[in-house]
Amino acid sequence: MQKNYKTLKYNTKIQSWMQNEALQKIFFILNSNNKQKTIDDFDALCVGGCVRNTVLNISINDIDIATKHKPNKVLELMKEQKIQCIPTGLSHGTVTAVLNDQSFEITTLRKDLETDGRHAKIGFSKSWIEDAQRRDFTCNTLLCDLNGTIYDPLGTGYNDTLNRDIQFVGQAETRIQEDALRILRFFRFWTYYGSADPDAHALAACKAHAHLIKNLSKERINQEFLKILGHQNAAKTLKIIFELGLLKDICFQTDLNQLSQFISFQTRFNLDDANSDNAHFRLAMLARTDEDLSKIIHYLRLTNKSIQNLKKSYDESQKINENMSYEDLKTQSYWLNVPIMMNAYLISAAKHSFLPIDTLENLKNWKNYMRTFLLMAL
Repeated sequence: MQKNYKTLKYNTKIQSWMQNEALQKIFFILNSNNKQKTIDDFDALCVGGCVRNTVLNISINDIDIATKHKPNKVLELMKEQKIQCIPTGLSHGTVTAVLNDQSFEITTLRKDLETDGRHAKIGFSKSWIEDAQRRDFTCNTLLCDLNGTIYDPLGTGYNDTLNRDIQFVGQAETRIQEDALRILRFFRFWTYYGSADPDAHALAACKAHAHLIKNLSKERINQEFLKILGHQNAAKTLKIIFELGLLKDICFQTDLNQLSQFISFQTRFNLDDANSDNAHFRLAMLARTDEDLSKIIHYLRLTNKSIQNLKKSYDESQKINENMSYEDLKTQSYWLNVPIMMNAYLISAAKHSFLPIDTLENLKNWKNYMRTFLLMAL
């Protein structure tokens, strides 16, 4: 990994999230010296997704803070100010401050002491650069104060983010050997934030070390894979994953054009809500046979509810054909539920190349009517 990084600074307009009162209070408690002129003068800065999304001008979901203070010191500072603080991950240096019904993860700067491809033994640090060096991608190394100044400790993260170029920090091979989950995280970040083709060196490293994925827990694989599958660009990403021979246990000869068609149907009928079981319905699209479905369920650690919805969607899709009437579909919906039935119908439509527009519009209108009727009856 290269040495002698030069931290760069960029100014942006003060964003609304930077003016959050709870965040400002916590931020200034952690930076009590109030004499910040350079990045090294800060004891705490905002980090990761909120900064990356600010650069990309997309919505902010979570605000995370990195700090030089050790976890016990953070707990002490919050207690002094009567702010609830929960030791959510002390072994990783993380606590969660809760103020005004908002949660902020606060993590102590870290350095890797040992890595084994699955877990890292970490030590605490006071160096912003040292902490950035252990992160996975340059887009996740950016830091920000509440005056709109963005700090780029490694000197490449800002432009990589702006250009939507997902780059590993340092050598891709090294970062993957430290934690094989970074293979799937690379594809997830490229799916959500990348543009053009993924970096060729990164792809080569992912392919060369694909065998390391088998050492990961099903839970970790599940989390990343379903995030990829739940995105609008899932088919494009899965095409590359399958071509590289990754995830062979669920890498079937699936027609990804059909998956792409199914995703467009979901979007058309507003069934692609990321908070729903959206990705699990798409798993039913990947399965060509009952054996495929069993392999998916075995390979991915799914909840009982997800397995139930997956099976029902797949089973019902096998019974549906182009000639199924709206009345028949509505009758089946009484016994299941409308979202499952709609997705099952769309799976069949995508796999057998027929257009479900009129039937699904009627079912959707019936669903909305029944919801209104039930609410009025309460």
